[in-house]
Amino acid sequence: MTNNKKRVPLHRLSKPIGRTLAMQFLFQFDMIKEDFDESSLVRFFNKLDVENLYPVTAKENRKGRKYASKLIYGCMDKLDIIDKSIASFLAKDWNWNRIASVDKAILRVATYEMLFANNIPPVVVINEAVEISKKFGSYESKAFVNAVLNNTKNHLNDLRKEFDINFETAD
Repeated sequence: MTNNKKRVPLHRLSKPIGRTLAMQFLFQFDMIKEDFDESSLVRFFNKLDVENLYPVTAKENRKGRKYASKLIYGCMDKLDIIDKSIASFLAKDWNWNRIASVDKAILRVATYEMLFANNIPPVVVINEAVEISKKFGSYESKAFVNAVLNNTKNHLNDLRKEFDINFETAD
């Protein structure tokens, strides 16, 4: 008997793992309100090891964490720009404090990728963010995340001009 399951290429697993890990770190960061430094990232990854939350192969784990670290450092470095970008696409009756922390974390990771990672199509980023929101957010999260990120996608050039982001060298 043969196994007919197709093997998913590693690069297709490491980015979703990395995005999920980055979202979880940013969620924790938002909830705890601690200062960000490398030790907080080390503690986060150590806790994952102890709890064995992501039982994937060592290579998937390493590549996922590497991508998560890139996203986390990027988000933390550009947090003000990311938050202003997100806030500009909230409905008039919404304010920043009304957004659930998990939705903020998902939006921050996706907005960072769209603004600063020049090798990932925005539609891929949005799709991944919506999938993460289905898993971790509320019932309404997926529609909210999708709406904000679609607006972001539609105004990427304006945002890059407003925040003086050179897309060719952003990554």
